[in-house]
Amino acid sequence: MEVIDADQVARYVSAPGMPACDKIIKEFGERVLGRVRPGREILIDRKILSEIVFNEPGAREKLERIMVPIVGDEIERRLIILYGGEKIVVLESAILIEQGFANDCRPLVVVSVSREVQVQRLMKRNGFTEAQAHARINAQMSNERKVNYADIVIDNDSDETELLRQADITYDNLKLMIERGKGS
Repeated sequence: MEVIDADQVARYVSAPGMPACDKIIKEFGERVLGRVRPGREILIDRKILSEIVFNEPGAREKLERIMVPIVGDEIERRLIILYGGEKIVVLESAILIEQGFANDCRPLVVVSVSREVQVQRLMKRNGFTEAQAHARINAQMSNERKVNYADIVIDNDSDETELLRQADITYDNLKLMIERGKGS
């Protein structure tokens, strides 16, 4: 099984010299640049860009207009390389459904978590305030809506052991679906 993480792909395509980097700088200006150290490449400061995207009206849409096609092309390139080798490729993406790719990724597994747990995890992992956590969650499609698109739902309100148990069961079920010719 291979995993393609859309966030990692986004980091890759927005690195210096890659397709999205200059477009992001052109759209958002030099304020998105990190500190420049002598002899080092200029990097986009993802924390600054994130603050802009989640606090300035229209900024998220501008970033998505830049990133979605470029990230999509890179994911497609990686899928072509994997095609024929791996039968199961996991595409991890928070906005896959919102961007209209749900039908391209069947069977679709949605990992769902209650809003309360999601807020607590964002605060702990990212050091967000409660308001910042809610702003991030509100910027995405709700879990309740995402579940409606799912072929399989994994509940992530419990601990990591339970999540891994559900993931193992899901993986076994996916293998069976593919053997029976029901996966795409």
